[in-house]
Amino acid sequence: MSQMSTTRLSRFVNFFTFWIIPGCFVGCALAFYQDKDLTGWGLLITALLLRLSVIQYEQQKAAEQEAEQPVSDPADDLDTYDEDTFSIDLTTPYLRSQSGWENVVVYTKANTYRNTICFGGPPVLNEYWEYDIKAHSFGDDFVFQRLKDYHLDDLWDPRYEVVNGCVQQLLMESRYAETETKFYSLESNLADLRKKVEWHEADGAAKYLILSKASRSGHWRRQAEKLKESEEKIAVAAQQIGATLNEEGLYELPEDASEERKTELDKLFSPKTLRNVYGFRSYREWRERNHIFKLLEPEPTPVADH
Repeated sequence: MSQMSTTRLSRFVNFFTFWIIPGCFVGCALAFYQDKDLTGWGLLITALLLRLSVIQYEQQKAAEQEAEQPVSDPADDLDTYDEDTFSIDLTTPYLRSQSGWENVVVYTKANTYRNTICFGGPPVLNEYWEYDIKAHSFGDDFVFQRLKDYHLDDLWDPRYEVVNGCVQQLLMESRYAETETKFYSLESNLADLRKKVEWHEADGAAKYLILSKASRSGHWRRQAEKLKESEEKIAVAAQQIGATLNEEGLYELPEDASEERKTELDKLFSPKTLRNVYGFRSYREWRERNHIFKLLEPEPTPVADH
C-alpha cells in the first residue's frame, strides 16, 4: 500500500554533472581545434557532449518528477471506506496526562484496522493490520492478523519499517545501527517485526471490536462475559494478596510488601495464569478489559428530531 519516493539530486551532484563533466569535454573538444575549424575528433567529442547532456537532463527531470509525487499512505486508500468504519479510544490515564493518545479504527469492508499511538509528541506510531475472522459453529471465534504497514511520523518525514508486509531491514540497519542502547535493540526489534508480519492470533480490545462489528455468530459476547466473570475472580485473588487497583486499572502492592507477596502477584498476572486459568489470551487483553466490557453495553438509542 505504501510507496517510497526517489530522493532529489543534491546540489553537488548537479554541479558535478552539469558543469565539471561538460567542462572537461569542452576542454577536450577545444584541444582538437585546428585553424578555427573542428577536426573529426573535435566534432565527435562535441556530438558526444551534446548527447550526454541531453541524457543527464532527462534523467534529472524524471528523478525530480518522481520525487515530487507524494508518498502513498495506507490511510489514503482506506479513506474510501467511509461506511462500516468503527473506532475505539484506548488512551490510558498516563497517556492522557502526557497529552498522548491511542486509538483503533476498524475498516470492516477492507478487513483492516489501524492502531495509532502518540506518547505526547513526535513520533506518532501508525500500524495497519490485515485481519481474518475464523468463526466456529460451536466454541469461540478467533481473529487472526498480520502487520501490513508500520511507520513512525516525526516532524520531518515518515520512517517506514514495514511496507506491504515486508520488514525494511536495510533501512532500519542504516538508521539505527549506531543507536543501540539497553532500551533499544535493533536485532530484537527486527525479530519482533518478523513475527508480526506473519499470521498470528489477535487479542485485546481490537479483536473484540472486530468481532462485535463483523462476526455473524455473536460468540464474542459469550467470550467477553466469561472474561468479566474472570475479572471478579482475579479481584478476589489480588485482594487476598493485599493488592489494590491504581488509576491505570492495574493491581499493585504497597512499597513495603514482602518478596513472597510480590512473587504471588507476578504469578497471578503472568501470561500463563491469565490464559490457562482465567481465559485472558494475553496481559494486553487484561489491561484493556474495560474497553472490551463496554462493548457488551447496548448502544444508545438515537433521539429522534422533532
